[in-house]
Amino acid sequence: MKNMREELDIITAYNGLGTYRAAADLCGTTHKTVKRVVERHAAGVVRPDVRSILAAGTGLPTPHPAGDALVIDLPTATGRALSEYAPTTKSVSS
Repeated sequence: MKNMREELDIITAYNGLGTYRAAADLCGTTHKTVKRVVERHAAGVVRPDVRSILAAGTGLPTPHPAGDALVIDLPTATGRALSEYAPTTKSVSS
């Protein structure tokens, strides 16, 4: 599916050139795609993705009151002394 910008480019190319194939060559698509886009535009059909955007409304968030603080018991772990993480030196035999 073409995005809105590509569809507008296709419609503009078709209106300027007058044939599906010429508009397709200019826009880098097939003449069948140009035909579908032009016919959909002529019929006034709104794309599904545009319809969902319009149905979403203004897009302003609705604030909700803050909830309770999240309190959970964390597991305890036994720690090791920092000296246990020190690098060890091994003698290399030749």
